[in-house]
Amino acid sequence: MAFIDNILIPAAINFSDPLMLVGFLAAGVPVMLHLLNRVRSPVVQFPTLRFLRLTAQKTSRRRQLQYWLLLLLRMAVFALIAMAIAGPLVHGGSPLTAYGLIFLMLGGVALMALMAVSFASSLESRKAPAATETSSQSPVGRSATASPARAKRSIGTALSAVLLLVGALAALFALFGLSTDSILPGSGGSFNGDSTACVIILDNSQSMLMQQGTGTRLEQSLAITRDLLTRVINPAEFAVLLSNPGRQPVADHLTTNRVGVLGRLNATNSLGQARPMQELVRRAVELLKSADQPNHVLVIISDFAGPAAADLQALAPLKNDPNLQLVLMPQAAATTPDDVGVRSLAISSGQAVVGSTIYFKAQVANNGQTAVVPDFVLKVDGQKQPDSKVHVQLAPSGANGSQGTLRLAYRLARAGDHVFTLQLAVPSNAMSWADKRSLALHVASQVKVLVLGPSSHVASDSTAFYVDAALAPFGPTNAATTGQPIWSVQPTYASAADFSHFQLSRYQAIFLCDVPSISPAMADELHSFVTAGGRICWLLGPAVNPSEYNQVLANTRQLLPGDLQGPVSQPAGNNVSWVDLKSHVFANLFDNQDPFRRIVVVGRWTLAGNSPAFGSTLSKLDDDGLFLTIQKQGQGRIYTFFSTPGGGWTNFASTSAFLPMMVRIALGSAAGSSLRTSYQPQQSVAIPVAAGTPADISVNVRAPGSSLPINVKASLTAEGRPQWIFSHTLLTGIYHWRTFDHKQSGIFVINPPSAEVAIRPVSAKVIAGEAPKGQHVYIAATAEQLLQDLQKAAHGSSLEPGVLALVLILAILEALFANRYRPMLRPAGSGDEVDRSALKPAEQALSGSVLR
Repeated sequence: MAFIDNILIPAAINFSDPLMLVGFLAAGVPVMLHLLNRVRSPVVQFPTLRFLRLTAQKTSRRRQLQYWLLLLLRMAVFALIAMAIAGPLVHGGSPLTAYGLIFLMLGGVALMALMAVSFASSLESRKAPAATETSSQSPVGRSATASPARAKRSIGTALSAVLLLVGALAALFALFGLSTDSILPGSGGSFNGDSTACVIILDNSQSMLMQQGTGTRLEQSLAITRDLLTRVINPAEFAVLLSNPGRQPVADHLTTNRVGVLGRLNATNSLGQARPMQELVRRAVELLKSADQPNHVLVIISDFAGPAAADLQALAPLKNDPNLQLVLMPQAAATTPDDVGVRSLAISSGQAVVGSTIYFKAQVANNGQTAVVPDFVLKVDGQKQPDSKVHVQLAPSGANGSQGTLRLAYRLARAGDHVFTLQLAVPSNAMSWADKRSLALHVASQVKVLVLGPSSHVASDSTAFYVDAALAPFGPTNAATTGQPIWSVQPTYASAADFSHFQLSRYQAIFLCDVPSISPAMADELHSFVTAGGRICWLLGPAVNPSEYNQVLANTRQLLPGDLQGPVSQPAGNNVSWVDLKSHVFANLFDNQDPFRRIVVVGRWTLAGNSPAFGSTLSKLDDDGLFLTIQKQGQGRIYTFFSTPGGGWTNFASTSAFLPMMVRIALGSAAGSSLRTSYQPQQSVAIPVAAGTPADISVNVRAPGSSLPINVKASLTAEGRPQWIFSHTLLTGIYHWRTFDHKQSGIFVINPPSAEVAIRPVSAKVIAGEAPKGQHVYIAATAEQLLQDLQKAAHGSSLEPGVLALVLILAILEALFANRYRPMLRPAGSGDEVDRSALKPAEQALSGSVLR
């Protein structure tokens, strides 16, 4: 067993003072007294008494059995007193098992003694002559009853022999279990860590920051770690593995530098995300297998909540070191304090432009043991917004309904970079870091859109004409008093032939309106634009060259959902029959599908197989033809209309759905923007530098609480495009970035790990149950408790109190048994007297004699 040196003997039970076992000789005192008090009377001849009703023989046997039982009880009392004085100690297993083995041994010995007496009596009765029958019984009757009596005696003799063997086996089994480590595995010795290698896995995840007593769980765990290294275990070599290693590990390899490790422990806090527990256990086993010490111990100090308990197979690597001792030190209190945490915050829909309404969706969780209805508020740039309070009903932790969803809306009023925070109205004292969650959003004053047509000017009744009118219904007028535009979209029209004259990084969306052909160079620029986060909208009309589109756009760059076929003409027209109302293009426009069904399509294109090879369908016609598809390309989106509002192909431009659909595609959806501005610790951040920025331009990032920026240089993607990746994201909070030429800037947010918001602990006994079979596991919440357990494992658990209690029970039984069967004079008239005058001659003859 680990931690134990100076091994004594491999036995389950040892004795602290084995010399006192000489007291077992006292068990022979009752036997000696019995032999000394035994009186041999003289034997005299006496006439037959066959005509008397004799019961003396049966009474003698019964009393002889009683005397044997009393003798056994008295011997057991003396033996157990001697055992108690010697100080019995049990090593390994449960003391109850040891007591059970002691009872089994005593019971086996008692059964052997009783059956030996019974067996001897049966043999004696078989040698003795047949019992004298009463005078009323004829010789024939006596002969008839003799045979059954002999059969009964034979059965009794066989049964006594079997029970005698059973008692012997039971006693031998108990003696084997008490004298070896087969049933109660363990060894006696002295507690010592001089030959021990120890690895401590210290959980410093966010849930360990919960207030518990006078400090946090992490502060208590650090104090326990110091005690283990300096006093409790004091190992010869050790390592300390942190679940959240942060900037610098404490000791991720075996070392003997106790001073250095203790110094780094003082600077330990919770940074980054927790590593999987199975990964930590595997690393600990590898370190222990490489240790020079013969004894190995793994200590896990954790609240066993969140990531620490997410994988019940975390202890599986222990099978590679079966001699390793496992110590679980749970730090969670018996009762979890009331606490509600915000697990996630995201934008579900809306456009990131002034005047638009965005919709938030948040996941919250109740970690307490009582049902609650907490209130939450929305803050923008740290300022609480009026009328933003929302609430949700949450069941107790672990029950159905302990997690809930919040939905709230906010109308964007100011352009620029903003931080939106959902926070508990009444902060929690248990885990204040989990009370809120934030995201960053860049709000544009206007979205700049490039509209490309087949000619240098906008022809009436053309696709570009209707699109340009929908995107700028009020013209380019600005509000002179506020400085804010009165319309959120600012379109710019140009011919597709002049495409190369425009810097695409200045635009957020590009509409290609029935453009006949696309050159490979133009297709490459479009591909880079959409991959960097831009939006492309194809409106395919009769001027489109399908073979060139398929070759340049669909087959090589996947800028179309598939190969174009057609066009298809239907003079009677087909109505739109279905739209995806969950898509940001159609969501909340109308209450139902009916307004969209007013769109009639006469001419259109289709795809091979009538289904998109890339992306998904947003709208269909009543003949199952495609009307609108969407596909993701990099960080951007591609929308494809298979018909056009111009050229007489549809009445799309005259319906109420046309203008809002064009505007929504131009503005895009803010739903995915939070994914690019809200991260968790140790996640790499792709800084959204505009497409076309030279690769030699670096980006400076300033972390929360830091005045010195971190310079980030560009790296190249697989396609050869520059990208700026920032990986120093241990700290939570708001990060500000700016390009070196000061032309671009932005912000992003690092939130606490969402998985660590859940603080409902898993029982350490459940964790221990997942250890490999036969693994030695200790469970102790404090260092003092662990020290007591280790000393008990080394020196053994005392059985002295239990043995003394057993002595008391047997002494009481002996007294009751002796008083119950003490000879008593019977009162006259009891119906069992014998005529004294008839027995007078016998009494005189028996005085001082024994019958023969």
